[in-house]
Amino acid sequence: MEATELNELSLQFQLTTPDGPLETYWNRLLNVVADFQLVVGRRMIFSEEEFPIVELAVQLDAWLERLSDETPEFVYTSSESQIPGLIRFSPGSEGWHVSAAFAEFADATSFNLSEVATAVRSYVAAVDETVSSEYGFRLRELAPRR
Repeated sequence: MEATELNELSLQFQLTTPDGPLETYWNRLLNVVADFQLVVGRRMIFSEEEFPIVELAVQLDAWLERLSDETPEFVYTSSESQIPGLIRFSPGSEGWHVSAAFAEFADATSFNLSEVATAVRSYVAAVDETVSSEYGFRLRELAPRR
């Protein structure tokens, strides 16, 4: 494994059976679930079964739309949870840091914004492709209305 891979950020998922019907906006946002992992290098920071991958992807996609050097931190709080910051990407003095409310360990790895954006874009694209092929809808149909 190359040194750069040791600090690679990835958001991974394994699709499971939907948590209910997929007819409405909210159904699609919350009922497409998967076993989800947030990974830095070889270490899993956060994992959750039956995680609402579409809700996270839609929020991340909206964050990507505003991406710049002045981008504020990303804080994911699910509509189904009262826990703020289930997943968080935060800028710091040495780069961007990844954390999770129920992290299995505290990771001090710093990423540049480009590395975070690449991992996020990859995740959003994978979720979009999965829901398109499995359920016949696209993430852009669920994008927040401006």
